[in-house]
Amino acid sequence: MQFFAILRVRSNVTEEQQAALRRAEVEAVWELTKSGILRSIRFSDDPGAILEIEAVSRDEAAAHIAALPMVEADLLNVDLLALSPFTGFAALFAPQR
Repeated sequence: MQFFAILRVRSNVTEEQQAALRRAEVEAVWELTKSGILRSIRFSDDPGAILEIEAVSRDEAAAHIAALPMVEADLLNVDLLALSPFTGFAALFAPQR
């Protein structure tokens, strides 16, 4: 299954708090990337990032995200969205009524 994890920096978090964990966070993200769990990562307009995760279940995806140092330190708000295939193209080929 695929998931988007939307990570947003909490409003009360300082740059110093982020800086203290930045290297550990990047190392953890690199390990997820090497293992094939993290498919992509992007920054957004909000302070934070969007991660595309490949996992067997929502619980597994949540566990990977929860293990990130900045998430463990409660610096980030996390929204985890399960993705499913787009089925809208079927309408192009459905019989006309």
